[in-house]
Amino acid sequence: MPQVKNALLDFMAARLKAKNDSALAKKLSLAPPILSKLRHGRYRATPGILIIMHEASDVSITMLRFLSGDFREHTGKNARELSSAEVQAFLKKEGVSQSPEKLTFETAPGEGDC
Repeated sequence: MPQVKNALLDFMAARLKAKNDSALAKKLSLAPPILSKLRHGRYRATPGILIIMHEASDVSITMLRFLSGDFREHTGKNARELSSAEVQAFLKKEGVSQSPEKLTFETAPGEGDC
């Protein structure tokens, strides 16, 4: 599965004002090893994790999927369908200085397109 390396966790840490992954795990009520596996590409952001992040941050599931690099086809609007203007408006609103074009995508080990 293509993913933006650490963009989702870095965004959530900034959004929830967590100093590190351990503090972020506490704020999300997740076990720290789950975030460690997400950060190192050994685990992907499951729908359950995205819902927890959505409830904690009030960021749309679609935007969280974009940050996680989940571009698979789904029945609803998927992250690939987000316009550049939507992404830039969101990033500007959130105070993220990195443009979406500069985000690097890579494939997590052992993951393929679903």
